[in-house]
Amino acid sequence: MAVLLLLSGLTPAPAPAAPLHCFEISPAAESRASALLVIELTLEAGARSIVCADGSARTASELGLQLRAGGVQAGRAWAAVERSRLVVVRGARGDRVGTLGRVLALAGRRAVVELAPERALEDPWSSFHAAECGAESAQRLAEVAEPVVGERVVLARRLRRGDRVAASGPVTPALERAVGRVDRDRWFAAVEALAGWNRWTRGSQILLARDWLVARFGELAGMEVWTESFPVTTSTGWNVFARLPGTADPSTWVLVGGHYDSTSQSPQTAAPGAEDNASGCAGVLELARAFAATPPPFTILFICYSGEEQGLHGSNDHAADLVASGGTAGLAGVLIYDMIGYSADAELDVLLETSLLGEDLVELFAVAAADFTGLEVDISWNPFGSDHMPYLNRGIPALLAIENDWDIYPHYHRTTDVPAHLSLAMGEGILRMGAGGLGRLAGLAAPPGLLARDGFERGDLSAWSEAVLEP
Repeated sequence: MAVLLLLSGLTPAPAPAAPLHCFEISPAAESRASALLVIELTLEAGARSIVCADGSARTASELGLQLRAGGVQAGRAWAAVERSRLVVVRGARGDRVGTLGRVLALAGRRAVVELAPERALEDPWSSFHAAECGAESAQRLAEVAEPVVGERVVLARRLRRGDRVAASGPVTPALERAVGRVDRDRWFAAVEALAGWNRWTRGSQILLARDWLVARFGELAGMEVWTESFPVTTSTGWNVFARLPGTADPSTWVLVGGHYDSTSQSPQTAAPGAEDNASGCAGVLELARAFAATPPPFTILFICYSGEEQGLHGSNDHAADLVASGGTAGLAGVLIYDMIGYSADAELDVLLETSLLGEDLVELFAVAAADFTGLEVDISWNPFGSDHMPYLNRGIPALLAIENDWDIYPHYHRTTDVPAHLSLAMGEGILRMGAGGLGRLAGLAAPPGLLARDGFERGDLSAWSEAVLEP
């Protein structure tokens, strides 16, 4: 995954008459904090909330004492925050965004930052990205930081298990078998194999990785495997495809993909890309292995893309071809894996990112996380910068699954991004969630009492042309 931020040309919001004092609290304490203080701004950041109160009459210490006296435990605090300097920044990594100013909130691949005075009119990121990611990665995506507006900013929302509505069908034996066939050791072995090559799109070793993927998909019973090429400016990229035809209704299909190319600060020398994104591509292969042993009623198309780090070239090529050929007919949804194997701590949390087009997919995979894993789930409705975007931009429901600590991974786009830094438990959780969600999407769990022959998961019972009672 590659990102770039530009801060030039910002138009700050009008300055309030007084500074804000901001406090980190739990989301459950928001209503109590609102009863104690005059809250001007709330930032929702997954498992944390930041409330900012009018600081015209009292100091931050006084307001903090009032919160504690009212039973609200506050964590970090920021005094005298200037509302006019607050911006929402997309794609900002935690170890770098602090160079822009004071970071109030960081979650869901976005941050809220109070810009330092010297940052207001300059572009602090172009030189950094050219040095860290290579010039072509620095040119491949422009994400703009925007002034904070409104009274509430949702960076990412933590889904509480009690809030999830399991409207996605039962956990059937077939679905349990598919999820149970996910093998984390086999996934990690695939990560190690892929990380053994420099998979820079413009290099020669990525062709070895391409051929290895073709061979591994080709070993699976019933799988149709092929490659397609596409231009990446002055070079050529290759996507690897594997199709598992549906057993009952092959014209209805789902897609799971992840890029297999990688980059680093010196891609001509080494780009092992274990986390970004051997982890995701190996995850696509692992799901193919699981479903090949439990073929679903609907077709699954597995894709490992190339050219992602230079501008989403592989997924753009496929999505454009789909639309141009009318091939989106019957496509129920897209799941993208990008960076699924790292965790900075014992909490295993995943970010599900999409636009409102993918709202049903969020529910589906959040339920699968609850059914089959111990993952905590955050959601973001502000998609950007990975292989879900070409599909969303063409009106196709698509969902990105990415581990929630991606922004603090210390080896991001480095020659040190090797398998030793990954977590088997993190990878296994996201793989099991993916298998559960894809299995339901591909027809392995019909609503109770019915076997749907078409229209499944579109939520419209009238669209089912054939349905029979289960014996």
